[in-house]
Parts: sequence; C-alpha cells; structure tokens
Amino acid sequence: MLTAALLITAGLAALFQGGDALVLGAGRLARRFGVSPLVIGLTVVAFATSAPELAVSLIAAWEGTPALAVGNVLGSNIFNVLIAVGAVALITPIAVQPTLYRREIPFCLAVTLLALFFSWTGGGLGRLEGALLTLLLAGFLSMVVYQSLGAARVLADMDDEDDDEDVERDTGAAALVVIGAVGATAVGWDSEGAIRLLLALAAVATFGLAVFAEQRRGNLINLTAIGLGLLLLVLGSDALVDGCTTIAQAFGVSEAVIGLTVVAIGTSAPELATALVAARRGQDDIAVGNALGSNLFNLLAVLGLTALIKPIPVDPRFLGLDGWIAVGAVIILVPSAYLGARISRTMGAAFVGLWVIYTGWLIIQETARIQG
Repeated sequence: MLTAALLITAGLAALFQGGDALVLGAGRLARRFGVSPLVIGLTVVAFATSAPELAVSLIAAWEGTPALAVGNVLGSNIFNVLIAVGAVALITPIAVQPTLYRREIPFCLAVTLLALFFSWTGGGLGRLEGALLTLLLAGFLSMVVYQSLGAARVLADMDDEDDDEDVERDTGAAALVVIGAVGATAVGWDSEGAIRLLLALAAVATFGLAVFAEQRRGNLINLTAIGLGLLLLVLGSDALVDGCTTIAQAFGVSEAVIGLTVVAIGTSAPELATALVAARRGQDDIAVGNALGSNLFNLLAVLGLTALIKPIPVDPRFLGLDGWIAVGAVIILVPSAYLGARISRTMGAAFVGLWVIYTGWLIIQETARIQG
C-alpha cells in the first residue's frame, strides 16, 4: 500500500510538471508560427494528453480486460468536460470561440453517438468499426488544419516573470516525482522499477530544460519541452493508474467501475493539468480545445486504433447510463452559446457537481454489489 501511495504522489506531480512543459512548448510554437491556439489545443496538445488513454486501452484490450479499456474512454470523456472544463471555469470564466459550436461540439456529439451505435449493433467494436473511426479522425484533423490556414491568431506574449514561476513550480514538482518514484522503487522493486527510475530522470530533465529555457529560446527547445512533457504525462499516468488500481482492487472494485473512475481520472489528469496551466496563462482556447480534442482522440484514435489491433467486446452496462452520461457531457456545453459564448463560474460549479453526483452513484452501486 505504501508503494501505491508513493506512485500516486509521483504520478500527480509528473502530470502537472509534464502538462506545464507541454503547454509552454506548444504555446511558444504557436506564437512563432502564427498557428491558432485553438488548433494547437485540438491537435498537438489533445493528442499528447490522450496518449495515456491510448496506452492504457491498448494494454487493457490486449491483456483481455476490455471493460477497463472502454470504461477508461467513457470515464475520461465525462471527466474531461465536467472536471477539466468545469474546474477551470470555477477559477476563471472561459471564453468560447463560436467555431466550437459550429464544428467541434456537433462533431464530438455525433462521434460519441456513432461509437455507441457501433457498440450496440455489433456487441462491440471490430476492425471495420475501428478503421472507420480512424478515418474519421484523419478527416477531422485535415479539416481543422486546412480551415485554420490564413486565419490564425497569434498567442499573447508570455512575460519573463512566468518563466521564473515555472522554474519555482518545477523545482517542487520535480522533487516530488523523484521522491515518489525512487521511494516506490526502493519499497517494492519489481519489473516496473526501471520505468519508475525513468520517470524520475524525466522529471529532472524537464526541470533542467525549464532553467535552460530562461536563457535561450528556439524551436528545438520548444519541441524538447513538448517531448519531455509528453513523456512525463505518459509515465506519470502509468504511475498514477498503477497506484490507484492497486488500492481499488484491494477493496474488490469491479473492472468496469475501475475503468470509469480510477483509471479514467488517472489518464485524464493530464487534460486537467494542461487545462489549469493553460487557463493560468490566459489561453482559454487551449483549455477548451484540449478537452474537446481529447474526447475526439479518445473516441476516434483510442477506440479506433485499439479495435483495429484487437476487436473490443463492449459490456452492455456501458450502453446504458454511462454511455448517455458521456453524450450529455457534450450536450451541456451548448447552452454557453446562449450565455455570451462563455462558461461562467456558475456553469463550472454545475459541471463539477454533476460529475460528483455521477461518481457517487457509481460508488453506491458498486458498494451494494460488493456487499450483496
């Protein structure tokens, strides 16, 4: 249990440090090339923060735990909207670009319904459905990039003071990652000990990059920040999921509920970390675009690629309340279009409250099942 607690500590710190490095690198690249931050959020950042979901779902499907893979995607999509967007809105109201209502939100809703339809008609996702979802992803990305050309908006400049704050925060985060990862390895060395040590080294490297970036800035440094940020997100998610799953399984929680809650929260932590960092930097486009983009990547890339490699049987329970909660999480974004194209603190509180109610219901149901 001590090993699990240390892994959770290291994972959380790595996620926040990695999310900060990723947003910093992506934001600077966007400013240099005049790329819209909304496009960056929908593509580069969304793909990067969805990497943990992809890794977890591929491994889960391959190891014969499909409920964990599907629950991970549905739970992550619910978390991305209700928590990653809701928590940011609680801190500061989020301005939403009109293009999201014309394109991204309707497309995300349609894809969610399509994935549920595929699961309902065939009892799961086969290689054909996986290929169709993957093709939809390629088409969507092509459309986003094409329509952004010639209409890009340059990111606001970042003050040098922000870099100083980044270094101070990275110092603490890097220390927590090293203590947690090395401590977990020392307490319980196993086949994943090398991965934990790599996590500690990646944290130190990211801290070193933050210090170096104060003196020199360039495309290579920005790309390195994105790469190290992605590495920390993946390794941090793995550590967090490993620790949380160990604790959950100790209490006899089912595979499906672990996927909807523990694993979903763990693999969605990069989206939350990235959204919070983006909001702090005043980049609402990245915060909202990342949440929607991650949902699309989860449905099209994570489910699509996983089904292409290994067909996924879908537990009927996901076609009930859980699936419709995922649909509803996208629909509730629409009312903000009629409230000044912004997500207010009140709406943010409602989002978070809905997630708490849903998660509480899952826990109550699971507790009744275990006791029965």
